[in-house]
Amino acid sequence: MKRLPGLAQIAPVYAVVVMFIYGWTILRFLWKVPSWSYYLSAFEFLSILAYALVVDLLESLAILGLLVLGAALLPRRWLSDVFVSRGTACAAIGLGLLAVCSGSLQTDALTPLPTTVLRFWPAALAFLLAAAFYAGGASRFRSLIENLAERAVVFLFLSIPLSLMALIVVVVRNL
Repeated sequence: MKRLPGLAQIAPVYAVVVMFIYGWTILRFLWKVPSWSYYLSAFEFLSILAYALVVDLLESLAILGLLVLGAALLPRRWLSDVFVSRGTACAAIGLGLLAVCSGSLQTDALTPLPTTVLRFWPAALAFLLAAAFYAGGASRFRSLIENLAERAVVFLFLSIPLSLMALIVVVVRNL
């Protein structure tokens, strides 16, 4: 199990994932609150938020699991040895690209994907790989990414208790 990164390396990467996923959800939730206030009670607001936080918990754990699986399967020098910098770069760029793509999609389910979005993905994946490998090699860029990831750990102090409370709410509501 030497191929798996330790908890000290996993926590900063998970914090960056949490920062992106929970931040996007909170932004979207707060965007909808004014219109929901016409027909939803405060309890219903909190219920919707609880379900969203549980989904965010599952999404963030799935993304972290993919990164840890990559660290276990790839050669050590590719990802395991520099897991914080390369994992953070992969997570931040990948989730940023997904946010851009999500914002550019139409809300109508019958509307096909814009061709610009379809042409955008190969270049975006190439950029992701180049930035991830650069993040592991260049010392200044690597230290910058690692410092940002270490500072993002503060989000875990909020997200983990809120997610656990939301999980309890969802379980109680569905029993």
